[in-house]
Amino acid sequence: MDNRPDLLVIGPDGTPKLVVEVKAKSGTSTRWAAQFRRNLVAHGLVPTASYFLLASPEQFYLWKPKHDGFDAPPDFVADSRQMLAPWLDRMHTQKGTIGESALELLIHAWLSEVMTNPNLEDIPDWLQKSGLHSAIRGARLRSNASH
Repeated sequence: MDNRPDLLVIGPDGTPKLVVEVKAKSGTSTRWAAQFRRNLVAHGLVPTASYFLLASPEQFYLWKPKHDGFDAPPDFVADSRQMLAPWLDRMHTQKGTIGESALELLIHAWLSEVMTNPNLEDIPDWLQKSGLHSAIRGARLRSNASH
């Protein structure tokens, strides 16, 4: 089993800031996301000092660092279709037809833009309120394939 996350954001200090797992599963729920994260945490696959983002074609589920409890629900849930719309439109992709690799590439592109965009008006509110935007500014993004 490959224990590396799908995407990893490394801060300038060399520490993980964000761990991203991508699942091309439709119809997810907050409960499903919490159970999925619990399994990863139980197996030591999520660094506790990092934000954790579970991304599906319909939802982003975000946990803040040092979150208590394996079964904790996400701190933030956002509509991933809204975040990824510019890239999905370019791909002419219908709901439910995107594969995991393509979804990972879209999230990579979206995160790259978020990490480098200095205009807070363009950054979704939940990324600002969670502190994630500040935490990943100036960081490096790695995909599983590039480790």
